[in-house]
Amino acid sequence: MVSFNPCGFCPGQTYTYQGQCIKVCPHGTRPISNYTCEPIVCPDGSYLHSDNTCHSCPAGTAYSPVQGICVTICQSYERYDLVQMRCICISEYYLINSRCQQCPANTQYNSSSQSCQPICQANEFLSNGRCVCMNGYYLIGGRCQQCPTNTLYNATTFTCQPICQANELLSNGQCICLSGYYRIAGRCQQCPANTIYNSTLGICHNQCF
Repeated sequence: MVSFNPCGFCPGQTYTYQGQCIKVCPHGTRPISNYTCEPIVCPDGSYLHSDNTCHSCPAGTAYSPVQGICVTICQSYERYDLVQMRCICISEYYLINSRCQQCPANTQYNSSSQSCQPICQANEFLSNGRCVCMNGYYLIGGRCQQCPTNTLYNATTFTCQPICQANELLSNGQCICLSGYYRIAGRCQQCPANTIYNSTLGICHNQCF
């Protein structure tokens, strides 16, 4: 630092800055014609470089006064992380197909596959990105359920159907007796010779001649 001369002016080849005489204008200022230092004001889109001149940031970046560098311009639903020094998704948004998005309803984000996957319900598990029924459970009425005892699952109708016994066939979801057989004591049987079936009593009785 240089002292003022007796007339109150800075001596030759020095500059007035903040009430003092200095030989070189400090960083961020520049000398002007009346031997004073004035602040360098960079135009929009540029910043003051260490060489004391204004530089422009590369395309897709902007100057960060906090870090003193050009940082990436974050897109929608992103914020710049000072620790990782990159743009990251804001809370409850996830990187999906290179964009920050929210997962649809009834799905959750899988960071390994960087995709939204369905939230499986009771008796379901995730397989190839979709929920499927556990072993022994079937899709019935939109839910994975077990079939009642003595029934089997029909994958075409998505229903449980009774298991037909001997001399029975399935018709309209029910087991009925084959032609010539009758339900007697809970089983489909033929009537003995010289007897006929009584549908009211559910028995075979002697045929009257």
